Amino acid sequence: MKTQYWLTFLIGLLLFLYFIPRPIMYSDFKIVGWCIYGLIFGLLPYLVYKTIDSFNKTTPWRVGFAALSVLIVGPTFGLFHGHKETEELKHKGVWTKAIVIDEKYINRKSHHGWVIQCSFLANGENYQTTYKNDDENKYAIGDTLDLIYSKDFPKIYEIGYQWTEK
Repeated sequence: MKTQYWLTFLIGLLLFLYFIPRPIMYSDFKIVGWCIYGLIFGLLPYLVYKTIDSFNKTTPWRVGFAALSVLIVGPTFGLFHGHKETEELKHKGVWTKAIVIDEKYINRKSHHGWVIQCSFLANGENYQTTYKNDDENKYAIGDTLDLIYSKDFPKIYEIGYQWTEK
């Protein structure tokens, strides 16, 4: 394939990842999240490798650059979207009360401790949070706590005790 095609695909993927549409980024289906993960850890290094290969087949560091692309794009993807969420909550955030609807103890290598899931009302609809850390086991089912959400897109939220204006 021609060099400009590989480069176009690579630039297109990067633009898609950093400016991913909200319905995709905040989908209710876990498979969508796994697809984004696959794009970053599968398609991205492949496109970097093929783009470098199309420019110069004798470059010995193609595999290294492909692996390095994941180490650069993966964390910056998370930081960029985290910053966008924080800014959205600063400018369009609305405080409300959330009710704890579930709690459980998680014992994994990545996290040990209690987590809670909450329900809140926004724009006349009921939303549920993902499980959030409650390491001190302060909250029980039925407790209320503060939550900030985006008035334009309620799937962007943060539980009050985890929210700090940055």
